[in-house]
Amino acid sequence: MIKKRDVSLDIISGILIILIILYHAAQWAKLSDTEIYKNALNFFYFLMPWFYFKSGYVHNDSYSFRKMFKVSLSPLIFLLVIGTLIGYIFTLPGLIRSGESIFVIIAKPFLYLIKSGMTLGNPPLWFLLSLFFVKVIISFIVKLSYKLIGLSIIAFVCVGWAQSFYFPNLNLGAHQALPLGISFSLLGYLYRKKKVITKISNYKIPVILVTLLSSIFMTSYVHVHFNELRYGSYWIYFINCVLAISSILIIFKYITWKPLIWIGQRTFIFFIVHWPLFFIIYQICRLLDVSRSGWIFMYILSIFATLGSIIIAYYFPHKYLISASSRIVELGKIKLKKTPIAKFFYKANPTKSENRINEN
Repeated sequence: MIKKRDVSLDIISGILIILIILYHAAQWAKLSDTEIYKNALNFFYFLMPWFYFKSGYVHNDSYSFRKMFKVSLSPLIFLLVIGTLIGYIFTLPGLIRSGESIFVIIAKPFLYLIKSGMTLGNPPLWFLLSLFFVKVIISFIVKLSYKLIGLSIIAFVCVGWAQSFYFPNLNLGAHQALPLGISFSLLGYLYRKKKVITKISNYKIPVILVTLLSSIFMTSYVHVHFNELRYGSYWIYFINCVLAISSILIIFKYITWKPLIWIGQRTFIFFIVHWPLFFIIYQICRLLDVSRSGWIFMYILSIFATLGSIIIAYYFPHKYLISASSRIVELGKIKLKKTPIAKFFYKANPTKSENRINEN
């Protein structure tokens, strides 16, 4: 039996990755203190929670850990290495000018990655490392009963809240995103298993209305990367994210648009290249004596970084990486192409069929 892929996941991911590029472009353009930027966070606070949620929503609990590593985790490592090397290229001149020893120059990016969960020259890659650990952890938790999984969600939110409230100065870098990341990933898993969206579709107007009202009158924001409560309530933020994710799943359930589907299937590529593209665009603007702050610069960054990411994603062999965000696999018999990259991540056998579910 073949089950068609849920392209609504791709469309939502395509929209949100573009919003993330805009969000980062605003930071580069020194607009973080503007009212428009702050107000935008009141409505797009669920960007990172969505990608954790999606990873759980498409998690295949029939895989052994070994198989999951080959199919899902290895591509994450591969992309993280590529993104780290790209960032390293842009930081290398500064490291050389700093007068550091050869050993420090070579080892610093990797030591920085281990210590902070981030990469020099390509900060957005913190998410890939965080997602790797989230996937590993939930692969064991989903073996439990649904009731225990629900309790685990609450427990991890409690851990995140306690760290944010009692240890706000704790510096674990991207690793601090794990409690919320695990919570949203497990929530996504339960949403698919319990068919939550199908059940609440009859109440779509009330759900969307409550989401809007809560976003306006109960504004809360947690910087997921550092698990830092910026304003409002930690728990209200979590509830608002659940409502927002439910609303967008309802809204985009029957919407299809091929360009966004295409982008949504390649979000990891956009994650790893848009920041280095910012750096290149910034240097070009500096040479041309173009202002490197303000709204015009933000539009320049976001437009050209998005176009550059699309070009790179077009030529990147994503379909052979059998990976999370870049490819959603349908249920049914699928033959794997015997390509060098596919061989590296998975023992491709063109005569053997695999029954697989949407894998993120």
